[in-house]
Amino acid sequence: MMFSEAYTAAQETAAFVKIDCVKSLEFTGADRAKFLHGQVTCDVQNLGEGQSVHGTYVTPKGRLIAEFSLYNRGEVLVLLCGNPVYASIRDGLGRTIALAEAEMREMQTPRGSLILTGPNAKSLMSRFADLSRVDVVAIPWGGVPGGMLHGDAAVISELAEELKGVPELTEIESEILRVERGVPRWGVDMDGDVFPLEVRLDDAVSFDKGCYMGQETLAHIKNLGHLNRRLVGLKIEGEAERGADVLAPGGSVGRLTSVVDSPRLGTTLALALMKDEAAVPGADLTVTGGLRATLVELPL
Repeated sequence: MMFSEAYTAAQETAAFVKIDCVKSLEFTGADRAKFLHGQVTCDVQNLGEGQSVHGTYVTPKGRLIAEFSLYNRGEVLVLLCGNPVYASIRDGLGRTIALAEAEMREMQTPRGSLILTGPNAKSLMSRFADLSRVDVVAIPWGGVPGGMLHGDAAVISELAEELKGVPELTEIESEILRVERGVPRWGVDMDGDVFPLEVRLDDAVSFDKGCYMGQETLAHIKNLGHLNRRLVGLKIEGEAERGADVLAPGGSVGRLTSVVDSPRLGTTLALALMKDEAAVPGADLTVTGGLRATLVELPL
């Protein structure tokens, strides 16, 4: 497995990837922060202008509906999420916003995003003389300093041209980095059956704010200090496939959710949703087909 220029730059300097899978909702009105604060898991009331926060939207029972980033543009709060969860969060918040002095609007023009990742990614922002055309959002993707530029697709294409000399990641390289950094993806590593704390979304949940939908359940899980299952990293000796069972001497203890060839490890790396009691360093684990598996601390 070769180290490409972009893959190396994403860890040592900076690299970028252009994507079109992020959608946005804009919230305005006097009660916009108060409304969202009572609906989602992150702290919205203390989000300063120009700042962003990682959050989730959950059911009354605390199970995941959507993951998102929220950016404070000033008079507007911008919620950014992936295409697969957009309708769920739009429809859910749309049913309750009528009770608040706030409005929610959808963007009508095509949107695009540039994700910059790597230790020097933030300094790249200085290349752009006018960032008023886009939202500059610090997001958890990549797990290292960086951010996302989000705006009209035409503007994003122009900004991508200004990044000449900065390596551009391929879709495969982006996926490898995502798995190496332990970042879950909707419909792959997480769905509506999981709790945020099970899939490494701890930073998206505030336990210091007031009441919100699902708070009681999430607080109970936190206070117990124990999860029934959790998303972990596994180094596998051989070629494995997504969906394969993770086996301990007593039987199946989980399944693989994402699988990549990791240049950094020189072998197969997977994310797996496993029973918590089995996900311990040194555990005797195998994957379907008799492949040995070793727990890996993430992010790499």
